[in-house]
Amino acid sequence: MKRPFAIVHGVLIACVLVMVGEAVALVWLTPHYLLRRLERAADGRLVIGGAHLSLPWAITLTNLRLAHGSSQALLTVQRVVLKPRWVSWASRTMWLETLDIEQPLLRLTRAPDGSIRWPSLAALASEEPRPASSPAVVAPTPRPASWRVHIDSVKITEGVVEFIDRKSPQPFH
Repeated sequence: MKRPFAIVHGVLIACVLVMVGEAVALVWLTPHYLLRRLERAADGRLVIGGAHLSLPWAITLTNLRLAHGSSQALLTVQRVVLKPRWVSWASRTMWLETLDIEQPLLRLTRAPDGSIRWPSLAALASEEPRPASSPAVVAPTPRPASWRVHIDSVKITEGVVEFIDRKSPQPFH
């Protein structure tokens, strides 16, 4: 007696649907969730253009920049690749195998009065309210508890530091 093909086809279709659902969750939902969580953890002070998850567990973030950057003081990164090794929710610790930073740009300006304008990295972790010009967060969230991050290897590729000097030179006597 032969088995009916309808049962076999139903099981195969169910397996394919489960695999497609997992692929959608890993490829589309997980990077978008991670992107929103990182932006929320920085309280709108960090803007991330896109996120991509590739196996075996490499997270690629593209077009990162400080939200409060200006033409005088700017920090942008074209691409960051994180390869996590382990995350401990109980101790709030994350271990990264590698952190690859590609094409970072740091712009500094010396004003005519002699002061140097740096991008404020402390604003990412500060408790101060954001300036009104920065992008609004959808809903105010409580500050997350701090995390410890251990990085085994950091690689910076094609970094640029721009120094714009607007101070007039001293006359030569």
